[in-house]
Amino acid sequence: MKTKPRPKSRKPWVRILLIWAIQSLALFLLSFVMDSVEIANARAAIGAAALIGLLNALLWPMLSYIILPFAVLTLGIGALILNGFIIWLAGEIAPGFQVDSVGAAIWVALWLTAVNAIASSLLTIDDDNSYYRNVVKRRAKRIAKPEETSVPGIIFLEIDGLSKPVLDKALAAGYAPNMKRWLESGEYELVEWETDMSSQTSASQLGILHGSNENIPAFRWFDRQRKEIVSSSSPDEVARLEKEHSDGNGLLVDHGASRGNLVSGDAPLVSVTASTMKDFSRLHMTDFYAYLSTLTT
Repeated sequence: MKTKPRPKSRKPWVRILLIWAIQSLALFLLSFVMDSVEIANARAAIGAAALIGLLNALLWPMLSYIILPFAVLTLGIGALILNGFIIWLAGEIAPGFQVDSVGAAIWVALWLTAVNAIASSLLTIDDDNSYYRNVVKRRAKRIAKPEETSVPGIIFLEIDGLSKPVLDKALAAGYAPNMKRWLESGEYELVEWETDMSSQTSASQLGILHGSNENIPAFRWFDRQRKEIVSSSSPDEVARLEKEHSDGNGLLVDHGASRGNLVSGDAPLVSVTASTMKDFSRLHMTDFYAYLSTLTT
């Protein structure tokens, strides 16, 4: 089923000028609030905002790749520190703009992020086309063109707590237009599936991806033999559960990929999967970066 091409972004230069003006004003106003930030005049604020944007464009792709694992493990703090460093560096270069320390620059980064988020929401400048242009299209250029094959594949998308009646209502109300279009094309069908007594994520994923969810009564339970609480939210416990239930021939073992799951299904390509989260050798995989760049860009 072919998809329609995305429309090209209209007047991207207008968006750039708006963000530049907003960031310049935000920097200038901040200099009246923070003693550690000095801006000589409005012209200096405009120049500083331009330099920060330029440094982000030049340095962020390279530095974010280096710092990405730290940014993920610290829930985004690493990305914030990187932004602060870039702002501090701009203060060392731009005439009429001075930031006393990297710590102060991090507060500036927080302020600029908040202002940009509010302004983008109110002015609708951070739209889907911007996201497509800056993230999806950039990543697509680095990925090899897939080989066409007559062998059918399958994509599993798990949404916790979504029952078929709720999905039916969402389709009827127009909340899932793409899925509705698939179903109306006749190439897809919606099939109801009934779980066993333990319907939560770890039991379901192990059952579907590894063919066994034996002795997994709940998401969190007390193991009498080990005399301790087992929680499916623990990467160590999930890794142990996968090891116990996998025979090495999971559902995704043949050129499959696992994205944002509890267990891997023995997939050779794994990103943000709890059972392999502590395997630091995978932190710099291209697929891992591609997945998380959408969260940190």
